[in-house]
Amino acid sequence: GGGTVLAVDVAVALAKGGKGGGRGVAGVAAASAAAAATNSPSPPSALLSLFAPRAAELAVKHILNGISTGAHVLLGKVWGARMIDVRVSNEKLFHRAARIVSEVAGVSAADAARALIRAIHEGRTELNND
Repeated sequence: GGGTVLAVDVAVALAKGGKGGGRGVAGVAAASAAAAATNSPSPPSALLSLFAPRAAELAVKHILNGISTGAHVLLGKVWGARMIDVRVSNEKLFHRAARIVSEVAGVSAADAARALIRAIHEGRTELNND
């Protein structure tokens, strides 16, 4: 009945951060109650209209991720299941690079971090001497 439609619409609105497609939780609840009273579209079609645009966005995202991953494989920037061409430009990427070095070289995380720091600084020295 109408109560089920209302509960589903409110749950959808809350899941969207309380925005309910720009109408707010109260707006979604009111629209849902009005729809139930006038025998408007059934809940599945109402839900489908809410989720269809997001599904299309998600499909495009997955396609672009596949293209990007394929390009990285063709360029040799992947080793096994890892993207190894990492530019160490912040702390998160430093830890990711150290973890890759640790796992590939079979050394401790501390040894991998030291080796990575040496490689970064030696690389800078070589670039400055050219």
